[in-house]
Amino acid sequence: MKHEKHKVPFKVKLYRLKNTGFLTVTDKIINKLKPPKKYGDIPEEILFNRCDKIGDALVTVPVLRDLRLNHPSLTIDVLCSETNYFVFKDLDFINKIHIYNTQDPTETEWMLKAEKYNAVVDLVGMDKKLTRMLKRCSPFIAGARLFGFSWIYDYYFNTNWVSEYDSVPMAKKIEKLLKDCFGFKFDKRQTGQPYKNYDSYELEKEFDILLHLGTGKIRRLDPDIEEELLEQLKKYKVLITDGGATERYKYYRTKYSGEKNMTFRLYNSLEEIYPDTLRSKLVLCYDGGQAHFLGQFTRCIVMVGSLSLKQWGPYDFSEYTLYKKWANGVESYISQSSKKHIAISFPIWCSPCFNVGCNTRPCINNILPEEVVELIDSILC
Repeated sequence: MKHEKHKVPFKVKLYRLKNTGFLTVTDKIINKLKPPKKYGDIPEEILFNRCDKIGDALVTVPVLRDLRLNHPSLTIDVLCSETNYFVFKDLDFINKIHIYNTQDPTETEWMLKAEKYNAVVDLVGMDKKLTRMLKRCSPFIAGARLFGFSWIYDYYFNTNWVSEYDSVPMAKKIEKLLKDCFGFKFDKRQTGQPYKNYDSYELEKEFDILLHLGTGKIRRLDPDIEEELLEQLKKYKVLITDGGATERYKYYRTKYSGEKNMTFRLYNSLEEIYPDTLRSKLVLCYDGGQAHFLGQFTRCIVMVGSLSLKQWGPYDFSEYTLYKKWANGVESYISQSSKKHIAISFPIWCSPCFNVGCNTRPCINNILPEEVVELIDSILC
């Protein structure tokens, strides 16, 4: 098995020491000297910092929609990145979207100060300079624990947004903060697809599987394992795409050019993929923004590496429960709502590794192609 010679990078071990064990005494001291305080009222205007990646943004959307549903007079603004701007645009429950200017953060700071927000919720918590800037833009800021820096926040969780042993979906974590810190209610809920600007009508199923290969190297199967997976998928009609014309994509397109069941197609963005998602019976992809976005339209099987399977399965307004466990330790979990998404991963103590990475990557590479195909067969056959 791939983890038998697995060497855990020192940075991962350092993260573990920071978040567990004796080093947490630093956070305990900060907690005593400056304990987290609640806002004490319902704010009128609130800014959410989500200037990171697509997947993180997408799991935030249902929370903001339910927040608006329960508090219709609340002003909800978002600070986002160029990358995930499309996630928030055209959503009628968000008042204003600011794009973080990475080239000139001062411009962003002046823009946010002019808004005079009652409170800021930092949903990123990875960039201390950005966190300090946000603190200067509002009299109150809330977030998750920052090792040795929790004093920056007025209110903070006793854990990180993403930490080891996480099993709570990210959306639920955000909701918990909003309830505890501000007293927001979530009595009313919506469980439908939040994007009204995307048609969700039924189309004739032209493909059995839409296979999206694009993701970072740390979350992707080694080339030999991935190629074996494609070999086993040849019995199905498969539409294959990637996050661009990568070398691996071009290799597959050349190798399988004569396969009548395999179609290759590139898109300029995730937004362009969704019509073909509707034409597919199933989406197969790696963990990432593509899983959360495409999973709104079609059932997904997601191969998860380097992160918590339960925390980052495609958001489906429900919990994930154990579906299948194989003899080699690989596990799959299924969502309990309408889409019945399935996430598959190999649980190992060093995951999540916070994108530090390693050479063997057992969290993803212990997944066998035949295990993935077994899940596909259970749906399509």
